[in-house]
Amino acid sequence: MLTRNRVLQLRSNSVVGILALAALTVGCYRAPQVRVTWTKPAPIHLGGSTKRLSVVQSEGRRSAREFLINSFLKQTRSQGSFQPTDRTEEGVTVKVAGRKVEVAGAKTPQGADEIFVRMDVLDWGADSDDKVEQKIVTRTRTVTKKDDKGRPYQATETYNEKVDETVKVINGKAVLSVTAFNSQGRTFLAEKEFVGTSEIPKQGGEKDKATEMAGDNAVGQFLAEITPASQIDAVDTDGEEEVQRPMLDMAKGGNLAGAVEHLKEYLAAHPKDSATMYNLAAMLDALGQHRDALPMYDSAVANSGGKDKYVKAKIACAERVAALDALAQP
Repeated sequence: MLTRNRVLQLRSNSVVGILALAALTVGCYRAPQVRVTWTKPAPIHLGGSTKRLSVVQSEGRRSAREFLINSFLKQTRSQGSFQPTDRTEEGVTVKVAGRKVEVAGAKTPQGADEIFVRMDVLDWGADSDDKVEQKIVTRTRTVTKKDDKGRPYQATETYNEKVDETVKVINGKAVLSVTAFNSQGRTFLAEKEFVGTSEIPKQGGEKDKATEMAGDNAVGQFLAEITPASQIDAVDTDGEEEVQRPMLDMAKGGNLAGAVEHLKEYLAAHPKDSATMYNLAAMLDALGQHRDALPMYDSAVANSGGKDKYVKAKIACAERVAALDALAQP
């Protein structure tokens, strides 16, 4: 039979257990990350007003030119940054002297938002070759072992061995010379070469296929030089303070705007709280408001004494703001 004291003791232990569990749960809180999507400028920035890329002249082997122009149109459309056009039938001629370009024969004047491209084929072909590859081969061998009484016996074991193997491959190669310039006479590329390569097994492979793969590769290199790239960064929030967690969970549920409003209200009442500054900056960053986020990151760093997480996030945001400035340049 349970006495009254025993019941009270059990209840007390139960309460202590519940409180301990609650403390453990709070201690295990994992602050969510927010995703920041931004655009990184291309290595060669064509100007914020550029909307169209037009191939106006192409020299070299006809079948190669046709393939490469088609590849250029497809890849540019799939990336979505520019509208590509083939204007090679208009009879436009482009003469390049150093970094200077002379254009003649354009039936339609070059638009202010248009980049003219001359794409010449310097090399186009494929060769068969032998390639040495290392592969792992599983083998068996007979070895002498001893049983628990020390008596020898023969056993079979497996082992792996690296061996060289010669395989037949087809190496494709395509070399492009590209010139790109705007209507104001600014030359972004002047006969710059892009070397595309490919390798396919000779068995079942074709030289034309290898060459075309190399051509796609060369065109892709050219477009990578001039096309802004979409980036997604993950930014850690700060959930060390329990009061921050409902607002962070709101953001985790997709309501970033709501989290921003609540964080602003809390910051107004606690203007020196660095965690609130930081989390507010992260939310603004995730909403694409990088310029507003950066000074808030600055304040969070200053009020926290330079917390590492805050400093890293501030540096990343500064890069995004710099990207905005670069993309806005004409």
